[in-house]
Amino acid sequence: MNEVLKRINKLNITVSYPFFLEIYNDYTQSVINKEDLKEILLLVESFSFRRSICDVSPNALNKIYMTLGREIKNHPDYKENYVAILKYLLKKKKGSQRFPEDKEFTEKFMSKDIYNSKNCSYILERIENFGNREKVDVENLLMSNELTIEHIMPKNLSDHWIKDLGANWRSIHEEYLNTIGNITLTAYNREMSNKNFNQKKLMEKGFNKSKLFLNEHLKKTPRWNEGTIKRRATILKDASLKIWMYPCTEYVSSTDISPVYSLSDEHNFTGEKIISFIFSGRERKATSWKKLYGYVARELYMIDPSKFKLFINDNDFTTAKNKKYVSELEVDLRTPIKINESLFLEGNLGTNYIIENIRKMMRKFGISEDELSIKLQKEQQVIENFNFIECEEAESDVM
Repeated sequence: MNEVLKRINKLNITVSYPFFLEIYNDYTQSVINKEDLKEILLLVESFSFRRSICDVSPNALNKIYMTLGREIKNHPDYKENYVAILKYLLKKKKGSQRFPEDKEFTEKFMSKDIYNSKNCSYILERIENFGNREKVDVENLLMSNELTIEHIMPKNLSDHWIKDLGANWRSIHEEYLNTIGNITLTAYNREMSNKNFNQKKLMEKGFNKSKLFLNEHLKKTPRWNEGTIKRRATILKDASLKIWMYPCTEYVSSTDISPVYSLSDEHNFTGEKIISFIFSGRERKATSWKKLYGYVARELYMIDPSKFKLFINDNDFTTAKNKKYVSELEVDLRTPIKINESLFLEGNLGTNYIIENIRKMMRKFGISEDELSIKLQKEQQVIENFNFIECEEAESDVM
């Protein structure tokens, strides 16, 4: 348990701490047992690591962990299926909230610059010690310089290396130098230096004498080129899928969960009905897109009134027919949304116009689109209300 917590600390996902406090409380109340608690921590570790490898924006994590405990407990059977429900919820998340699946993760894991990643030592330690009872204290050995991170194909290529790599040596070097297939651990980095591959294998205390799992495949490899780098990357990728696992569950929810999308997600909100939204770390109910628009605009105005007033003469908030979306005069607008006594927004807009205007406003304030998450009605509810929504959109489609 402590090992998992230490690894999570290395990943620096402090936004998950409120969720940890909640699950720890559930553990002390015997809602979940010790094995459940450990499995949850491993899920969080895998979820966070896969997202970092796939360059998924971390901005959405705050909203995810803020609501995750509540989402679990929205299910009436959560006490019997706590971990299964958590897996189910994480698998259902989309866009910037997603848990990257195996295909996306492995493609990124094999091609990413691991050497310059902030998690490089964490990655090598996890692979080295996975399934190994004789743990190697990689982090401390690296800190004391007893171990170093080694490029098998070196940064600076000798004539011998260029010959071994072949005609495409330049592109091979550029593409694979810092990837997982070409980096390892050794205690003899200085001695290896730019030696060719066979010399690195056969030298005193070279790869052939190494006791590290990371170097095991190198003992059986006669040469080092694009093909063998890719083969080793595949071996380490296979290990990574067991270490940072994607959740597997057959759980089927009896409670259909409302979908949640970040504003940065490629989702068409037309025809959808909003239930609530999360902005500035707070969740609020909303019965219409117009109310969402007004609330976000007022929040932005409070951050910087002078910046918001610039929207009045900003062409991004003016239609092709020179009608304004933002005005100081209420009479200029068909359905004004009041920001204050002398500032109004046009509210007679279709959903996509509202969403696009919110995006523009947030960009101009330097606020990430991931900072706004929107919870929609469940699919069945949308079908029941479809005719109402269709009429509503028809009445307020465009200016």
